[in-house]
Amino acid sequence: MITIMNISKNQAITYYNKDDYYTLPNDVNNGWQGHLAPKYNHGNIVKDFNNAIISMKNPKRVGYDICFSPPKSMSIAIILDDKIEEEILTIHEKIVSNILKFIESDIVTRVTTNAITENVKTGKFAVMKFHHYVSREQDIQIHIHAVILNITKYNKKYYAISNESIYYNKLLYQHLYHNQLAKALQKAGYNLYVTDFSKGFFEIDGITRKYIENFSKRHFQILAKLREWNKFSPKAHARAVILTRKPKKYIALEILKEKWRNEIKDIGYITINKSSFPIKTDIGTKRKIFYSALDKISNNEYVFTKRALELSVLAEGVIDDITKTFFDKMLNEALNNENILFIGRALGTVNEEIFYTTYEIVQKKPNIIKNIMLLFE
Repeated sequence: MITIMNISKNQAITYYNKDDYYTLPNDVNNGWQGHLAPKYNHGNIVKDFNNAIISMKNPKRVGYDICFSPPKSMSIAIILDDKIEEEILTIHEKIVSNILKFIESDIVTRVTTNAITENVKTGKFAVMKFHHYVSREQDIQIHIHAVILNITKYNKKYYAISNESIYYNKLLYQHLYHNQLAKALQKAGYNLYVTDFSKGFFEIDGITRKYIENFSKRHFQILAKLREWNKFSPKAHARAVILTRKPKKYIALEILKEKWRNEIKDIGYITINKSSFPIKTDIGTKRKIFYSALDKISNNEYVFTKRALELSVLAEGVIDDITKTFFDKMLNEALNNENILFIGRALGTVNEEIFYTTYEIVQKKPNIIKNIMLLFE
């Protein structure tokens, strides 16, 4: 799962330094990434990060914290075996780095020339990655905080980042993160099972719900607060996260690991049966996933966006190696075969959404589609 929040100078400095919880300065995986990273990376992680934060022009928004939290079973698996721990942590770090590269390619700023302000894609940022291993409820929870500094570069000048695209594309980033994690785990021989096809959630086979719930106390705290409010929006979730936070408490990681292993023994020993060969999905299955997702979205909507279809396909194919490239290929095929019909583009909007329908919908609801098409003329 991915969460995104704006952070102030005070939040950044206290959260990642003084109020540290298992963000170890000597963790070899902590560090800078991005085209602008050399501007801030001088060899001392804590000092360099704090200096970078202080140098940001707007103390109320020095950056954006993107937190990458993998499926809980990945966290539980690293307790079981040192070799599994090294393998899974390596996979997670690599995939997070890949997604951050993709996010960097999307970075936008606003540039004003001759009194005209335009959004310009710069493709440049500096991000610091902090690896955490424990939740506030002292459960095992590997996650990476990626703090993107609120600065980018265009035509040799520095500008603040325009954050609309970061928030708008959050679900896309999340699906790509899950799909790439699933592919890397299956390449390493881990069998997976899907827990929610609509959201693209999965777990490692052998680690069942009773183990996941045992080590998910923080999740259930937040869920209880949302149920109390009867509100489940992203904004409500972010508020619940803050209001249910307990003060961070430090216990040596090795002591916690022993505690976690004993909890697993009490529930029952876990066996993860890895395959000796990479687990792959054939092209026929992937094509079926695309058209299955298309059927589901077109059964609920007369007109749908490219974004909605893409998210649906990525979610349904989370453990079947569905990539953004594969989606684009299948979309073009469906358009060429007239399975999908182009309606129009919402010009002048921030993201200029592309709208589609299907041949079947046009046949069944010609007047409705005709009236909708008039909106794009």
